[in-house]
Amino acid sequence: MIANVVSAQEANFQTDKELKKQGDKFFNEAKYAEAYPFYSQLVVHNPRDPEYNYYLGVCAIFTVADKEQAIPFLELAASSPDITPDVFYYLGRAYALSYRFEDAIVQFNRYKDKGSSKNLEKFQVDQQIEMCTNGTKLVR
Repeated sequence: MIANVVSAQEANFQTDKELKKQGDKFFNEAKYAEAYPFYSQLVVHNPRDPEYNYYLGVCAIFTVADKEQAIPFLELAASSPDITPDVFYYLGRAYALSYRFEDAIVQFNRYKDKGSSKNLEKFQVDQQIEMCTNGTKLVR
């Protein structure tokens, strides 16, 4: 299904700038399933772009059944010094949803160091860390 959506979108959006504009519109409205094919196409055109990988990774967390698929995109994005600190939160979420609790805790702590206090509360980062700590104990 996504392949059909991407093909249809390619016909309507010829440039990366147009793809990004439409993807950003959906992303900012939290319509991640709608944004996913746009960022997917952008990553095909620009596989090393940290911003496109960030957006695709976030969309994957919300739309793809196997949350582990989000991890490579978010890891690439997290390696860029110019990316939003939110990448550490979403990478932590992707790890947690993939039962990689210790990796998740590391990323949530990175986010605590770099993220805004407003988003720390919004994303309930301390609660996420506690859930991962509990998950680590349960897995053992």
